[in-house]
Amino acid sequence: GDLDLTFNNTGKVVSGIGTGADEIYFSTVQSDGKIIATGYSTSNSIRSVAVVRYNENGTLDNSFGTNGITTYSAGAQFSFGWEAVILPDNKILIGCEYKDGTNLSGFAILKLNSNGTRDLSFGDSGRVKIQYSNTENIALALKVQNDGKIVMGGFYRNPTPTPKANFLLLRFKSDGVIDSSFGTNGFAATNLSQIVASVHDDNGIYDLEILPDGKILAVGDVRVSSGNQLLALARFNSNGTLDSGFGTNGVGTIDLAGSVDFGWAMKVLPDGKILTAGFSNSGSSSMESLLARFNSNGTLDNTFGNNGTVVTPVTMANDHGYAVASSSVGKIYVGVFSDNSVGSDFTILAYNHDGSPDTSFGTAGLVTTNFNFAKDVSRHLTIAPDGKLVVTGSATVSGKVNFALARYHIAGVVPVELTSFGFRQDENRILLNWVTATETNNYGFEIERAGNTLSASGEMRWEKIGFVKGFGTTTEARSYSFSDPQPLRGISYYRLKQIDHDGRFEYSSEIEVDFSVPSEFLLSQNYPNPFNPSTQISFTVAGEGLTKLSIFSASGEQVAELFNQNALPGRQYLVSFDASGFTSGIYFYRLTQGNIVLTKKMTLVK
Repeated sequence: GDLDLTFNNTGKVVSGIGTGADEIYFSTVQSDGKIIATGYSTSNSIRSVAVVRYNENGTLDNSFGTNGITTYSAGAQFSFGWEAVILPDNKILIGCEYKDGTNLSGFAILKLNSNGTRDLSFGDSGRVKIQYSNTENIALALKVQNDGKIVMGGFYRNPTPTPKANFLLLRFKSDGVIDSSFGTNGFAATNLSQIVASVHDDNGIYDLEILPDGKILAVGDVRVSSGNQLLALARFNSNGTLDSGFGTNGVGTIDLAGSVDFGWAMKVLPDGKILTAGFSNSGSSSMESLLARFNSNGTLDNTFGNNGTVVTPVTMANDHGYAVASSSVGKIYVGVFSDNSVGSDFTILAYNHDGSPDTSFGTAGLVTTNFNFAKDVSRHLTIAPDGKLVVTGSATVSGKVNFALARYHIAGVVPVELTSFGFRQDENRILLNWVTATETNNYGFEIERAGNTLSASGEMRWEKIGFVKGFGTTTEARSYSFSDPQPLRGISYYRLKQIDHDGRFEYSSEIEVDFSVPSEFLLSQNYPNPFNPSTQISFTVAGEGLTKLSIFSASGEQVAELFNQNALPGRQYLVSFDASGFTSGIYFYRLTQGNIVLTKKMTLVK
């Protein structure tokens, strides 16, 4: 829960985009650590979609758009960017809502190239605008199927018999053309209030997920009476019809003791269970953060929290759970927006896999961050590829609302998955080798060694004997090796200290090595080879006697003598050769004792 001080030196960033109010509604992180933030920017009383890319260190990415910023107005008085998806080719889709001066609103999609310019091959010069009804059409979610088709969700206002909102899904082909094979001419409108309670009332989608089988999950709310609003989780078939095998008639609901239960965000877990975040007034006159977990069939998971739900009060004001994320080790994070007139902060709640508070995070599972301004509003959170938590929203500075971001460390996220760690003895050396399955933010490995004796306090005496650079972030298996040219005789131990780019580290398990020096006349290959300017040569002898180790040029001229003294069997000798004064080329080193001679070749490369 600590702020990541490599992010703008403080862990926090505030950016003014337009001359008026600017706010982030959604953020996502590229594989290289750059952050895409979408929302709106205001200038001259016109709100436009704003897309901003930040470098991993929190500075604006000047290679994107204009000084890191792209704005777009859908020819309307108000435009908002609600959600962004980074495509496999690094192009970016933004789901948008627009509203003109007559209060007529609609759905829009903006597609950008990776440098922030519009992708002119998509829709009408990189953009698509569409309406379902001639009243309100509110776009709140966008996801992309495996086949490249684009699904948007939200709600529309049905004008008859009385104006009420209804679930609305629409699907586009990858080029921005509406997909007529979905629903009715590309639209799937559903009155969930009618299905749940046989009434005509408000209901709407606030978040979407596409399942591996192509079915669509949608979370939001459904009003069943003037005093009762339920959290609704619905599953649709790939053609836009409700999936009757999910929940009850395709819908799972939460109806706690209060009058309002609302779903704003969701996350599908690897086991198929579904987390939802929102708010409820079940235990208070004000709203409190609501976290729930559903089974994959749409029933509440009674092994989580209190029969599937966790209600958490944060402030005395209304607290809305607006985003949810789950880490690779099963921790759950909920972003909370506190609807305070003054004094609100970025707020994060952390939970264990069973719904209990994660007391290792912040204070009893709660972290708040003040940007030193009057009102800080967090709107979204996401876990970056390096395992850090990125939270985005707005901060008010001198009366102006601005983009705001913060980045946090998450305890327990291991940046490197080590799949094997072993050794072999190669003549007079110990060769260590290890393999990683994936790496995130990996700076490298320090190699540590300890002998078979303990300190006075009973601890092993570990020492650093080398370092191997890591591959940073990769999803491919990587192999590493390290040679210890002068191992300890007898029993010793080795371990790896994996270090990420922020200085955080994890130790590997230890391996035990029993190294015995052979009692034979043996000359090992120098290490490293090729070398510049120095290398090491090790040897052993079978019997006691005067022993010489000499260096010769390629022409046979002796150019150096490294060892000329009595040598004993059962010992390993390690000699360094500094070739700073020599030219590049092939050299030979010769070990002599009496009539026994061994010679090897080495290469100096400058």
